[in-house]
Amino acid sequence: MSCFCHATNDAIAQFAEHLGQPSGAGAGASTTAAVAASASASGSASLAQALPQPGQGTGMRGETIAAELSQWLAQRDLPAPPWTPDPHWLQTPLPQMHMTPHQAVTISVLAQLRAQAQTQLGINLLQPAQATAFARVMTTLKARLAVLAQNPAVAQLSVHHWVKLASLQDAVTRVETAAQSGTFTPNPSQLTALQNPGGQSMAQWEPLVQQLRALAPMIAAQRQLGIPATDTAQLGATLRSLTQLNLPKLSQAESAVMHRLTSAMSASQRLTSALGINPVQAGYKAAAAAVQVKLNAMLKLVAAQLGVRLQGATPEAALAALQARLPAVPPQPGNLVTAHTIKAALESKALAALEWKVPEGGHPAAAGGLPALHFAASLQQTLGIAPVAARPCGTGCDAARLMAAASA
Repeated sequence: MSCFCHATNDAIAQFAEHLGQPSGAGAGASTTAAVAASASASGSASLAQALPQPGQGTGMRGETIAAELSQWLAQRDLPAPPWTPDPHWLQTPLPQMHMTPHQAVTISVLAQLRAQAQTQLGINLLQPAQATAFARVMTTLKARLAVLAQNPAVAQLSVHHWVKLASLQDAVTRVETAAQSGTFTPNPSQLTALQNPGGQSMAQWEPLVQQLRALAPMIAAQRQLGIPATDTAQLGATLRSLTQLNLPKLSQAESAVMHRLTSAMSASQRLTSALGINPVQAGYKAAAAAVQVKLNAMLKLVAAQLGVRLQGATPEAALAALQARLPAVPPQPGNLVTAHTIKAALESKALAALEWKVPEGGHPAAAGGLPALHFAASLQQTLGIAPVAARPCGTGCDAARLMAAASA
């Protein structure tokens, strides 16, 4: 009997309790002092004593610049090497989708659910017995989340300050990577390649890019299911099987707890990777000071590359000056339009012609199943626990009782 083990709740509650003490205490105090000293030595502004409020940033000087530059990069799919398409692709007729975008995405998400359950838990949702095993996992997870929702440390947990700090560090990393790769200062030949890939203006490529975007969800589903693009009969049978998945629906409170904890663990993972410290143990102030150090270094690097003087300027004026020096670069679809995806699209005529009826608003199994798998993966990566047990663990296991109650 597969189940979401009851023993995970103690570890989750402890994580929430530590995360809910953002000032840093105990073992984290010395780390806070050391990192704060480093931040001071680099000339950073002093950290605000109060934590950021919902809807606000972290309060760090320069964070708006980092966020805006990161957004500029994201809108152009940068940093990345110049896109080098084959001009002959412009004369390549691609099939047109018969499904609506929402229907195609629903199919892709169901295929992703199946692939992730197979990889993460070894459960094949196309086999009835194993689909039932996944339903047991979801039923027991629902019970664990209901208990956690009643735990004060979890119910009162506010993660917005950690999420905002991790998002700021993500922006810093992206901008720093772009600056180190020369994205902000391309030489004339690089700029020409970015503006006119394959010797054609980006505007001429846009219709092809849009066609591939429409086909991408179905191509992804076909790959994840491992079904030949021409075998629409097998694809239809597989999709019918997946749409018949019957999983318990999480309540709003249970979903909120899972989402909040997943967000917190994701923020912790990203900060740990970027800073080299455990932010939960070190405390919010130590983590924020470390991010400020990296932010200051990134701002100096970009300002030097673009020839902008930041010292003495307001954040608004500094941002405007940097934006005025950014190169005129259009979006780069290099990750989407490749020889491989063009070939897959040409082989997808049968997929594009499908008029398979799927719900416009998504499928309940995918809506609940994928977040649950993400939650389980976060527990494994952040807390080092395997939350899904293949069989009852013995002491305290209530999976049989929960399943009996669910089927009554």
